[in-house]
Amino acid sequence: MSVFITKTIRKIRKKQDVKRSFLRDLYFPKRETVEDETIDLETTVNGNRMAPFVSKIEDGRVMKAQGIKTNSIPAPNIAPKYILTPKDVFVREAGENITGGTKAGIRMAKRAGTILAKQEESITNKEEHMVGQFLATGKVQSIGEEQSYEINYEMANQGTLGEGTTWDLTTINPLTDLDNWIINAEKFGEKIEAITMDTIAADAFINNPNVQSLLNNRRIDVMSSDQKNLGPGVAYLGFYKKRSVHLYQYDRTLTDTDGTITSVIPAGTVIGGPIYGEVLYAPIVYFNEGSKGDIHEEIRHSNVKVSQNGKEKYITTESRPVLQPNDMSAYFSWKVVG
Repeated sequence: MSVFITKTIRKIRKKQDVKRSFLRDLYFPKRETVEDETIDLETTVNGNRMAPFVSKIEDGRVMKAQGIKTNSIPAPNIAPKYILTPKDVFVREAGENITGGTKAGIRMAKRAGTILAKQEESITNKEEHMVGQFLATGKVQSIGEEQSYEINYEMANQGTLGEGTTWDLTTINPLTDLDNWIINAEKFGEKIEAITMDTIAADAFINNPNVQSLLNNRRIDVMSSDQKNLGPGVAYLGFYKKRSVHLYQYDRTLTDTDGTITSVIPAGTVIGGPIYGEVLYAPIVYFNEGSKGDIHEEIRHSNVKVSQNGKEKYITTESRPVLQPNDMSAYFSWKVVG
């Protein structure tokens, strides 16, 4: 047998256009950078205020700011870090010729580029998890061994269906619950256009005989040409014509730096709300040699620093997002199974 073995190394290709931010892009599609580290987050509740009639001699009448809460919230710091060492010179990309052919400097530059891309992806994953937390609990908070952080948006319309009312029972009509949640949310003036379920809730919903009858009668339209490239873990369930609401299934888990695995949407949960939220980004500050410091007002900022001994290079990418929701009365979250 020949001692020379011919090997074919196939590169595992990863599409760079894969969407990993389904919830963020659906419910919080707007982006804005702000000038201050602390964000005055204005949250409205029950925002259906009407202007008053006044007499001809009145300039106007002051309206009490009921239902509006302003909290000064420090933006969190999200910053993955990688330490590049001389060993990275010898790290070969998948599919790269084992016998060489790529200069060390080029290989190092490619390695740094790969690291920056992964950091960008990990921040996107974190923002997706923040949106999932908000939609499911009304809070955004740290998990595992992270730096302690919490924002409570005080979502009122959430809970767990009681015994005998869960969606896995054939005697229950899930559409009655959906109608009630949508009606309760929309009576304060916000339009609910998207409802998302995890796999367990979605299976109970689709397999319920009451829902099946609507599918047969095409009152839930499962055909839609604009629901492509939704990203991993996403399935389009249909369009609920009665309420003009798109229905989605989403099942995805994410891993924290300490190995903590968490679901973006908790098991058996249904979430819904407006799709006009905004992500606000606080400025990022880096102090560099020969300057007083640079303030970067952008969504992401990458920074590279070399250690004094010249043997290590620190690569970081930082972002400081805060979620700015719509009227909090318009969001709902219910555990419907289990």
